[in-house]
Amino acid sequence: MRARALRPLWIATWPVGGGLVALAAVAPSWTGSVAAALLAGVPALGLFVCAALGRAAGRRRVAMVLATATTGFLAFATFGALSGLGALDGPHRLAALYQLGCFALAVVHLAVARFCWTRTNADGDAAEATAALYDEL
Repeated sequence: MRARALRPLWIATWPVGGGLVALAAVAPSWTGSVAAALLAGVPALGLFVCAALGRAAGRRRVAMVLATATTGFLAFATFGALSGLGALDGPHRLAALYQLGCFALAVVHLAVARFCWTRTNADGDAAEATAALYDEL
C-alpha cells in the first residue's frame, strides 16, 4: 500500500534526473567550468539509481527516501542562487540560470515528495489501525 502511494514520486524522479543531466551537459559552456557539471551530474546519477531501485515495490520506500534526500541536498546547495537573481542581467547570466535550474528541479521534486510522503504516512497509519482492530478481534 505504501509503495503505491510513492508511485508518483518514483515517476517524477525520472524526468527530474533527466533535467539534471541536461543541465550537467550545458554546464561547461554556461559556467565556464567543467567541474560545475558535478553540481547537477552527481545528483542526477543518484536519482537514476534510486529510480531504478524503486522499480520494485518492496524497495521503493527506501529508494524514495534516498531520492528525497538527494534533491533536498541539491536544493540546499543551490538555495544561494536566489540571492544571485540580480546577476541575470550581468555577464554571468548563464551561470545564474544554471544554478536556478538546478534549484527549480530540486524544488519540483521536493513538492511531489511532500505530497507523496504525506499520503504514504496517512495510508500507513490507516493500515496499522485496521490491523490493530483485527488483532483485537
